[in-house]
Amino acid sequence: MSVSATLRPLCGCSLLLGCATPTPNTTCTTVQAAIPADLDTLGARGGVGPERGTLLLEGGDLRNSDAGDRFRALCGGADAKVVFVVTGMAESDLDTYDGVLSMYRDVFGFSDPTVLHTRSTFEANTEAFVAPLRAADCVFFSGGRQWRYVDAYLHTAVHDALFELLDRGGTIGGTSAGSSVQASFLVRGDTLGNDQLIGDHTEGFGFLDGVAVDQHIQQRMREDDLSELVACAPELLGIGIDEHTWIEVTGDTFEVQGAGHVYVHNAQAWPEGTTAEAGLYEVFGAGETYDMAERVALD
Repeated sequence: MSVSATLRPLCGCSLLLGCATPTPNTTCTTVQAAIPADLDTLGARGGVGPERGTLLLEGGDLRNSDAGDRFRALCGGADAKVVFVVTGMAESDLDTYDGVLSMYRDVFGFSDPTVLHTRSTFEANTEAFVAPLRAADCVFFSGGRQWRYVDAYLHTAVHDALFELLDRGGTIGGTSAGSSVQASFLVRGDTLGNDQLIGDHTEGFGFLDGVAVDQHIQQRMREDDLSELVACAPELLGIGIDEHTWIEVTGDTFEVQGAGHVYVHNAQAWPEGTTAEAGLYEVFGAGETYDMAERVALD
């Protein structure tokens, strides 16, 4: 485990005062406005991981990752009832369900997967659409754009069924955007592009409460980005995940697996008076574990 310092010029919030006097060019005002609504969705335990079930969040480029094999094992093997939700993808990338199924059979090795997709919140509230989720052992969210998941499924019967799957001990996985959407605070949720850290969609599904998840970290030089968010909102824990890398979450603890690293941004641990320009993050590799509730690394 190592500690690095961010160097980007950010909003300059202090840990104790937050962004009391943000400039018009910072994101702090947007973050502070979004946080109360997001934190209202937290459960009675006050956040972090699910009480039951397992989460798998992969950082991107799934075809070149071993996360598919691990997800299949968590689901119970090739014959498990798995649902792939592909709504994060653009219509031009979806082509046909047959093509998507073929891709996921190649990556994951499931014998009979189901693909679920709609852009309609009305359809997402129908029992016919939700039925595959009620029978599933596990669900996996594709990459793409996380705001598409939010527009279709947030606070619908699909959203409820996903929490029910966790409650019965199931597994929810995702890659890239399908990982970010699992957190309560949604980063890179702007409909205009993924370069903006804080966009016009800021509420995720909340399987990880009080958390924000970013992806493609080293590959897109995003190592420092989440410090901008947690400096403005120290109550949030920022987790960044490299490609070919994933975290496996049980309860409030995650373990890192894969070829890259995971970056934990915890402004509550910064020395008093530390500003975002010098924000610190911890770096974890394969086999290392972290307690998100206590915000400490575990042996």
